Amino acid sequence: MLRYAADLNGKIGGLSQEDFEHKTRFFIETQIVPAMDDLRITMNDPARPWHKRAIDVAKVIPSIAGAYFTGGTSAALIKALTAYASQFFVEVAAHGDRQEALKRSGLYYLLQLRKFHDDKSHQ
Repeated sequence: MLRYAADLNGKIGGLSQEDFEHKTRFFIETQIVPAMDDLRITMNDPARPWHKRAIDVAKVIPSIAGAYFTGGTSAALIKALTAYASQFFVEVAAHGDRQEALKRSGLYYLLQLRKFHDDKSHQ
């Protein structure tokens, strides 16, 4: 929010009450609302898109098939477990990275506050 303060402060200095309200409303509608909409979209998107997950699955299938042909069902199962365990950690890391990026945004907490307020009003 502080990054917007300097910009807004330069626009509202020495204005009448009516001009102040107009400039502030315009600033919120053109700067804050679009930034919050982008942040909301980012919050609702998955950490990794489906096509990257599909590529990861496709990469693992040949090694599982090779393990099956050389060592049977148990070897294929072990290979699948070890391969997908690493994919699990990739997913967890991607989710954590996304959460950190969202928290660095100054508007993330406004969205959380709005969500909290919406939840309270629906109870």
